[in-house]
Amino acid sequence: MAQSSSGVRSILEIPIIYDIFQNLMDAKRKRREFVDEFIRPAKGARLLDIGCGTAQLLACLPSDVVYVGYDPSSEYIARARRSFGSRGEFIPGIYDEVAALSHPLFDLAVATGVLHHMDDEEVTSLCKLVRKSLKPGGRFVTLDTTFCPEQSPIARFLASRDRGANVRLREEYIALVAPHFAEVKSKLQGTLWYTLWIMECMT
Repeated sequence: MAQSSSGVRSILEIPIIYDIFQNLMDAKRKRREFVDEFIRPAKGARLLDIGCGTAQLLACLPSDVVYVGYDPSSEYIARARRSFGSRGEFIPGIYDEVAALSHPLFDLAVATGVLHHMDDEEVTSLCKLVRKSLKPGGRFVTLDTTFCPEQSPIARFLASRDRGANVRLREEYIALVAPHFAEVKSKLQGTLWYTLWIMECMT
């Protein structure tokens, strides 16, 4: 998984600094909007959060959602456990074929800010695994930094400085995920400061 962790960007690997940065970027409000518009969990839904970070998404989910979060950073997972306790299951490591065997199927899978840290082969493998991990009618929702003609010079600069080494064009993201799902809906958000590409992939 390609990621730049040099210079200032390395500071974001510290969980509390990462959360402070997210709050400065008004991330809490944006997460709530993201949940309401794209995740839309049904009552008692089982949700898999891939690359969950400090699991701040959980704060925006209904209390009856069954939450399972994976992240390769043990420091992020430790902070998630301190923040949310028994409200979710927080697992250090990569969600892979072995990990998938230890869980019942999910209604929803979410990957926020994950695909642009992966090369094409890794994205393809993840999509195949997620597809197998979802119940019939399940959905996979992703959110990633993107490049597009509409974005401002500031947004393009910020995208170019992202920690992820595989920021893609919108059509490149779609080309990677579409072969693995019955339907993909997508939406562009934010062209002035930070440009995000959201995909909702249906089984």
